[in-house]
Amino acid sequence: MPVRAEYYMGATKASPFYGEPQNPATMGNEPAQRVQTHELPAGWLVQSWAGWEGWTPRDWQPRVQGWKIHVSATPECAEQTLARTTEICLHAGAAFKFLPTIAELTESSSKQSDRGSAGKFITVYPDNDDQLAQLLDSLSTELAGQDGPYILSDLRYTDNAPVFVRYGAILGLETPGVDDQPIDSIIDPHTMGLIPDLRTPSFTIPNGIELPATLQAAYAASQESCQSRLDDFSTIEPLHFSNAGGVYRAELPNGEVRVLREARPHAGLDGRNRCALQRQLREEEVLKDLTGLPGVQQIRSSFTAWEHRFLELDYAEGTTLTSWMVSRTDLQESDPEQYALETVAIVDQLIRSVSAIHQKGWALGDLHPGNVLVAEDGTVTVLDLEDATRLDAEREIGFRVFEYCADETLNAEQADWFAVARIIMLLYCADFEIEAVSPSFWDRCHQEIQNTYGDSAANQLTWVENQYPKTARPVLASDFTVDIPPPGLNVDTAIAGLLSGIDWSRQYAHHGAFPGDIIETSPHSHETLTTGRAGVMLAQHRIGRSPVNSDITALTTVARQWPAHDNPGLLTGLAGIALALSELGETDQSVVAARKALNWSLARRRLDLAGGQAGTILVALEVAHAAEDRQLTDAALQAYERLHHTVTPNSSAWTSLCRRRGLYWGLTGLALTDLVVHSITANPEPLRRAHEHLRADVEACVTAESGETTVLDEANKRTLPYVEWGTAGLLLVASALERVSGNTILTPDERGGMIAACSGDFYIYPGYDHGRAGLVTALAASIGDQATATSRQVDLLLNSLLVHQEHVVTIGDGLIRLSADLGTGAAGIALALHAYRSAQPFLTLPISRRTCDYFALQPIPQPPEPDSDPFDPTAEASRTLVA
Repeated sequence: MPVRAEYYMGATKASPFYGEPQNPATMGNEPAQRVQTHELPAGWLVQSWAGWEGWTPRDWQPRVQGWKIHVSATPECAEQTLARTTEICLHAGAAFKFLPTIAELTESSSKQSDRGSAGKFITVYPDNDDQLAQLLDSLSTELAGQDGPYILSDLRYTDNAPVFVRYGAILGLETPGVDDQPIDSIIDPHTMGLIPDLRTPSFTIPNGIELPATLQAAYAASQESCQSRLDDFSTIEPLHFSNAGGVYRAELPNGEVRVLREARPHAGLDGRNRCALQRQLREEEVLKDLTGLPGVQQIRSSFTAWEHRFLELDYAEGTTLTSWMVSRTDLQESDPEQYALETVAIVDQLIRSVSAIHQKGWALGDLHPGNVLVAEDGTVTVLDLEDATRLDAEREIGFRVFEYCADETLNAEQADWFAVARIIMLLYCADFEIEAVSPSFWDRCHQEIQNTYGDSAANQLTWVENQYPKTARPVLASDFTVDIPPPGLNVDTAIAGLLSGIDWSRQYAHHGAFPGDIIETSPHSHETLTTGRAGVMLAQHRIGRSPVNSDITALTTVARQWPAHDNPGLLTGLAGIALALSELGETDQSVVAARKALNWSLARRRLDLAGGQAGTILVALEVAHAAEDRQLTDAALQAYERLHHTVTPNSSAWTSLCRRRGLYWGLTGLALTDLVVHSITANPEPLRRAHEHLRADVEACVTAESGETTVLDEANKRTLPYVEWGTAGLLLVASALERVSGNTILTPDERGGMIAACSGDFYIYPGYDHGRAGLVTALAASIGDQATATSRQVDLLLNSLLVHQEHVVTIGDGLIRLSADLGTGAAGIALALHAYRSAQPFLTLPISRRTCDYFALQPIPQPPEPDSDPFDPTAEASRTLVA
C-alpha cells in the first residue's frame, strides 16, 4: 500500500517515530525563495493565511461573492507574472492574494494536487463587473505569452495568457457537512440560502448567476469543439485522474481497445519540477526505443487535443500486481507451495523485462507494483515509464512511491533492482516496509520466504539483492533503528517492555506528550484518547501503572483550555479526555469537561461514537455516574432520548451512520451507548435499541466464499475485519450485549464468519484500532470456545513487535515509523495483551472501568442451536448491576 503523504511528511531521519508534519513546500533545507519583488505601498494592508499572502487597500470593502480572476504561472516565469499583476492591481486598487514562494507555487501544481483548485498562483478580487472587464483586459495584455497551467475549475479568458475567471466566494462562508466538516459556500441569489461553492475540475456557472458581457466571447469559445484523434473513438472511459491528466480506456469502431494517457502542460509537477508534458515526451522517447520488447506496453501514436497531449498505447489486459496478490490471499494461506509457484513465474517475467530494458540503456526510475500488470494467463506488462532515465545519467529522486525507492547511494540501474526486491518481498511479506526502522525485519522476512515458500522464491530474491550494495536503505529510512525481538517473548514480558518503551519514546515527542500517529485532526490531537496523552494514560492506569503527575496536570490544563470550536468527541476530542480524567480520579475536572463536550456536541451534526453525540453522551453518563452528579446524568439521558428519536430507520441520521458501519462510525457505536445507558439505569429499553442498532450493521456484512464475514467499504472496494471499522467492533459489542441480555445475538453462521475474519494469518498493522491487537480482544470476548484462535493471534501479535534494548516497541500506521499511542501503537497493544491476560476483554473499549467490569462479570450465554432464534427482543434483562 503506498505511503500516504502525511506519513512521509512526518518522517525524519533522526527519529524512529513520526514528528511534526512538514509542508512539502517547506521540507527542503534551503530558505524559501520569495516571488514578490514589490514593496507594500502606503495605504495597503498585508496578511498571511493558509499559505497565501494577501494585499488589500486599507479602505477595501469586500463583496461576499462574485467573479474572481485567477492567474497561473510556471516557476520559471512566476516572478515576472507576479510583478506585472501587482502593478495592475496596485494601479486599479484591486485586492489580490498570491502564493509567496516558488516552493508553494510548485506544490500547488504538483501531480497530487486537487484538480479543482490546482494551478492558482494569484487571485484578484474585482469590486464589480466593470472593474472585472478592465482588469481582464489589462492582465491579458500584460501577461500575453506567459506560461501557466490551465486552471480546470475556471473559464480561460484568452488563449495567449494564463488568465482565468470563476464565480465564487470572496468572504469565507461555510456550512457544516454531514460530519461537521466545513464546506465552502456561496449564497443562492434566488433562495438566499447557502449552497456549496463548487471547485470541480470543470467550469460551471452557479444557478441564478448571469455571465457578464465581458465573458460572453470566452464562454462561447469554450463551448466550441475541436476536431482531434479523440473523435475516432466510439467510447472513451476514464480509468484514473490526477492533476497531471487522465488515463482512459478508448475503443475504436472496429473493437480495438487502446489506452490514452493525457498530459497537461505546466501541470502535475514532480520532485524534479518536470511537468506532465515533459514526462510524457520522455516516456514517448523510451517507448519508441523499446518497441517490440516483450513485457512493455507498446505505443501506437501521440496527438494533441484541445490544450492537452495524449499517448495512444496498446490496452494491456489484467490487474495491478497488488490486486493480483490480494486476489491470491486465500491461496497464499491455504497452499503456500502453489502460491509460490505462481509468484515465481510472475517475478521471473518481471526480472527478464527489467533486464531487457536495462540492456536497451534505460532505467525505469519509478518501479512499483502499481506499474506492473498481470493478465489472467499470468503475462506481466510493465507500465508508466515517464520517470525513465538513461542508465549513465545522474540519478535524481523525483515523485516516487517512496517505499520502493532507494536512498541516494544507488545509481539508476541499482535503484531499479532495489525496487524489484521490494516488489518481490511485498508478494510474500506485505509488511516489509517496517525495514524503514528495522533492517533486521527485512532479514527475518527473507528467512520466512525460505522457510514457507521454498528455495526458488528465496533464490530469486537473493539474485536481485546481489544487483545492488547491501548497505542501501529506503529513502524514507530512519537513521535510528530497532530490532526484531529475541525468541521467547511472552505476554508478561511484552507488556512490561511496551510500558517501558512508552516511557523511552517521550524523548521523540515534539509536543511533550507521547509520539503517536501522524493523523492530527486538531492542534490538540496529541492529547486525545486515540492518538494522544489521554489514551496512553488510560492504558497505563488500566494495566496497573500509575501515570506521572505531570501528565495528569497537563491533561487537566488541556481540558480547561479546550476551545469551543474544537472537536468535542470521544476518540479525538474533549470527551475522551474527560473519560480519562474520570478514571484517573480527577472528578471535578472530568465533570466540567464532559459537560462542555456534551453541550458542544449538541450543536453538531455528527452522531457516531468516535466524534459525535453517541460518544459524548456515553462519556457524560460514565463521568456523571462516577461523580454522582445527578444534573449531568439527567442532561445526558435527555440527550440520549433525543438522539434515539433522531436516529430512526430511513432517516438522514440513520443513513449517516450507515456509510461506515461498525463501532466507531456506525450504528454499532450507538449500540454501545445503549448498553452504557442500560448499565446505569437498569432500563431494558436500551437493550432492545442496542439489538436493533447492532443487527442493522450485522445484516449489512458480507461473507466471502472462504467463510469470513466482514464489513464492506464500498467506496474503496474492500472489506474490513477491524475494531474501528469492521467485524471485530461488531463482535465486541455483540459479545457485551449477549452477556448483559442473556440472549445470543448472532447466528452460528454469523459468529463463525466473524471469528474466521478475526483469525487470519496476516493483518497489515499490529495496533488496536485497525490491526491485530483489536482482533485479539474481539476473539477473547466472544462466546464459545475461542481459546485456541485467540492464543494463536496473541502469538502472531507478539511476533510482530520490535525491540530496542530492554524496551518493546511497535510499528505505527504507514509502516515507516513507530507509534506509542492507544489507537495505532504500543499503548493499545499493551492494553489488549493485558485484557487477554486478565480475562477482561472489554478493557480496551472507550467506556469506564466500571462498565468494562460489568460486561465481563455477566454469565456467558451458551451459543444457540442451528436454526434457532438467537434473540428474544421481549425478554427482560435480569443481570446484576455493578456499582
